[in-house]
Amino acid sequence: AAITTVPVSLRPPGQVVKQRNPISASGEISPELRAMPEKNFTGQHSARRGLGFIVASACFVFLGGFAGARAASPVAKLEGSDLEAAKSKMGWFNQKVLYEAATEIQFTGRTANGFGWDNKQQGVYASPISGAPLFSSEAKYDSGTGWPSFWAPVDSSAILTRMDPKDKAARPDLPRTWRVEVLDRASMTHLGHVFPDGPAPTGKRYCLNAAALWFLPGQAPSGDPLQATLDPDVLEWNEGIKKLLKQESKG
Repeated sequence: AAITTVPVSLRPPGQVVKQRNPISASGEISPELRAMPEKNFTGQHSARRGLGFIVASACFVFLGGFAGARAASPVAKLEGSDLEAAKSKMGWFNQKVLYEAATEIQFTGRTANGFGWDNKQQGVYASPISGAPLFSSEAKYDSGTGWPSFWAPVDSSAILTRMDPKDKAARPDLPRTWRVEVLDRASMTHLGHVFPDGPAPTGKRYCLNAAALWFLPGQAPSGDPLQATLDPDVLEWNEGIKKLLKQESKG
């Protein structure tokens, strides 16, 4: 079945909150952020997670239960003029994240409608482009990384997982260092990445950019661990890593 999209009356109205971008158009970090404590960027939690990214990317082999492949359900694709219209309503930094896979600075993110990365209100996190509901506050948790983190999406058919194209291009001979990218399937816009170091019941950490989300306060659907599945190409890569690790252990 096709995904259930956010009712038109609840969809992002297109007027994003005018927030100061943490990175300027020239790529410079704003003076305000430079003055922030260094621990906000390289603190104990973030340093530990940062070092774990490469290890985590190669460790989906240790996931069980919810790592099965899924048959992609048909979704209402957003294309052409509709896609361009939605894009034009986003701020500069939101577009950098959504369309160029930029990453917001940890502990600073805000959703496209102004809610902080550590928002604790009940509600649904939707795509600011397609309006599709993606993640529930019921599956949100504090990972200590400074980015919104969830252990499962609302509906697995609403997101797409794939090996990060930038990682593949940068390190074609090091597949174990490739991360698993998470996208809104309807608009194919970047959300973040998923790692195998999350809490129960799935063991997954969907590490997302707040700037790639739109928060809708209100009733939140219960978290469903069965939705934390991976696409077939990711599982194929996973099997390849398994074989590689097995060969190395014999060597």
